[in-house]
Amino acid sequence: MSFLLLMGVAGITGRAVSQEPNGSPSAHTIASFLAADLPDFQIQNLDLEAAVEALRTAVTKHTSSTAPAIGVIRYDGNPPTEANPWQMRESISLALGKCSAADVLHYLAEGTGFVTYADRWRVVLYEVPVSTASRAGTLSPNLKGTMSVREFAKLKLPKFRCENASAQEAVRILRETSAKVSGKQSPPVVVIRFRRPEAPPVVEADRATPVSFDLKDLPAVDVLRYIGELSGCTIEFRDTCMVIREVATLYHPKHLRQFQLTELEAVWGKAGRPVEDWLVQKLTDIPVLDIGYNERTGQVFIVCPPEYMGAILRGPDKGGSNKSKKPLGKGS
Repeated sequence: MSFLLLMGVAGITGRAVSQEPNGSPSAHTIASFLAADLPDFQIQNLDLEAAVEALRTAVTKHTSSTAPAIGVIRYDGNPPTEANPWQMRESISLALGKCSAADVLHYLAEGTGFVTYADRWRVVLYEVPVSTASRAGTLSPNLKGTMSVREFAKLKLPKFRCENASAQEAVRILRETSAKVSGKQSPPVVVIRFRRPEAPPVVEADRATPVSFDLKDLPAVDVLRYIGELSGCTIEFRDTCMVIREVATLYHPKHLRQFQLTELEAVWGKAGRPVEDWLVQKLTDIPVLDIGYNERTGQVFIVCPPEYMGAILRGPDKGGSNKSKKPLGKGS
């Protein structure tokens, strides 16, 4: 799954030096690591393990002191296959202003369903089983200059506009708009998407259907709800953040998608005959595996890697080339 965290926060500072259990010098104890101040923190399309490693690298860079290891404990079973494709990993995009290492860990854990355990020598993120109704923990207070979730829910926007934006981009525009109207930073919004772990990292805009809005005099919370609904997501309101979570079905992401011919003609022009051959010529930059067309119903069935589905509806010169494209074959 992938999510985007967008926030501007105040950092906390602190520094300590001690020794690890084996007696070797440690640049950071756990407490000093969590208190480390970062001017910013940005990552793009990383799973949780890579995200915490990026955090360690950032702390080491900005403090000139080595960060401790951070463990990630999952409940993963066997790797996914075509017959069992529902085991997926998060794909995280994160853009932070001034923050502490603790702030980064808090929102990574909160957004992905992990809890943080720390003692003097280690930090571990443990996945919370989905059957757990709620989890105990001390949440960070609202950061200075940031709206609470309750304040955000009461905020009314005079206008909101975005065009052909991914859920992540729409959330970024919403937070910027809310900040201009209220004079405060929006509370963090976590956008969670999914991808199969064996797939290469995919920019979510390449797979998700873009959303467009031109709204006036509407509560900010309603705009957030519309973004979630049109992106196929649910919305959760928590004490310190809001979460837009993609609804993952058993066979998601899908390799097969159904279109109406009129949808495709609106993007690619009037269809030629046979429709299958016309589409093969149009979708030259998309690795299409199979195409089927029902003339009576106007249904078009396209099989291709899921990350290219969005490009099918974006039109010419927007799908990007693919040097490893496989040839079209019926029954693939």
